[in-house]
Formats: sequence, C-alpha cells, structure tokens
Amino acid sequence: MWLLLTLRLLCAPASAPAALLEDGPKLATMAEGDARFEAQDLSGARRAYEAALAYAPSSPALLYRLAVIELLQRRPRMAWRHASAAARLDPGNPSALSLAAAALSEIQASASPAQIQRALEEGRVASAAWLAQVADTAEATAEATGATSDATTDAEALKARRRVEGRARLRLGQGEAAAVALRAGHHDALTLVDLAEAAALSGDLPRARHLAALARAALPSAHPSQDRLRVILHDPARP
Repeated sequence: MWLLLTLRLLCAPASAPAALLEDGPKLATMAEGDARFEAQDLSGARRAYEAALAYAPSSPALLYRLAVIELLQRRPRMAWRHASAAARLDPGNPSALSLAAAALSEIQASASPAQIQRALEEGRVASAAWLAQVADTAEATAEATGATSDATTDAEALKARRRVEGRARLRLGQGEAAAVALRAGHHDALTLVDLAEAAALSGDLPRARHLAALARAALPSAHPSQDRLRVILHDPARP
C-alpha cells in the first residue's frame, strides 16, 4: 500500500498556473513535504503541504498529495474531497480520479444503509453518493464529484445530482423513489438499466422487463450491466 501510494504521489498532477509555480515559498514547502513523505513522516508532510496550499490553494498537485496522506491516515472522506478537487482542476490526469475512487471505496466499506438514508433525508446527496459508492467507474466518479454539490443551481448539474440520488436509492432498495429521481436526471442506456431495476424493486415486472429489453439492445453484449439485466429478464443462459 505504501509503495503504491508513493508511486502515485510521484506521478501526482503537476499542472498549475505559471504564477503559482514560480512562488518560492510554495515550492520550498512542497519539496519539504515530499521529503517528509518519503521518510514516512506523514504528519510532517501534511503540515508542509498545508503550508504550501496557503500560497497556492488551487494547486492540483498539493491537493492530490494531501489526499494521499488522508487516505493513508484513514480519513477517506477528506481524501475524497481533496482528490476530487484535484481531478476538477486537472481533468487530464487520471491519478486523482483513481485516488478519489479508492477513497470512495473505503467510505462505502464502512457505511451502513442507515447512514445513506439519513444523508438523503437531510438533502446531502453528495454525501449519500460517497456512502453508497454510486460511482462505479472513473467517468461516474467524475460525474459524482463535479455534479452532486448540494448547493448547486446549474440545470445540468442538478440533473446529474438527481441521477446520483436515484442510484443511491437503488442501493437502499427504494424502487419508487429511485425511479422518480432517475427520471429527473440525465438519460442514457445505463439509466434504462437503473429504471428497470427500480421498476422490479417496485413490483412492476412488466415495465421492468420492457425497460431491461430496451437497455439490453442499447448496450454492448459484454457490458457488465448485462448481468443485472439477465436477472430482471430471468434469462441466465443468454450471453
């Protein structure tokens, strides 16, 4: 684990505005943080990176480094926040997305359905997304990271937020509530899969099978979601 994260740290997002890169105090404290990290002095590395962040609060490299430390120190929610911020600032670098997904996995592993439900009831959809691990791929992680802010007012972001909410409710077995949220969100072939599962949970098997058939036709035969569709269609033998 340590070696893997050390390698990830060395490949951390490096892009930043030129003015920030020329800031001597920021570079000095970041270099100190790297040295302390390599010496496995996580607390010292954190202090150095946080000091550097005061000079460059929008540095994806620093946010990524702090995310690595948060994950190593068993604070996955903070790791998620820092890594997802780094991914938004440096979308061309896959390392931050991978780290965000790893943090999300640790959050989900310790979450209970009651925690997810409470987050949804309180309107904390972003928190529910973290807890339910509704982001199953790097692309979905990016969507959940950038589009589920609970304070968002952007129309497209709100659609993505509703989609994430629907998928979280699916994890809780709330078919009707999931369908309402999913219908208000972005629509694609994977939305059909989710809507089919929501209908099945609600007991509307004819609609579930109809939506599952549409989704099956729209997705490649080797797509992982085909397994979910086979369950709904009661067709385990069909590839």
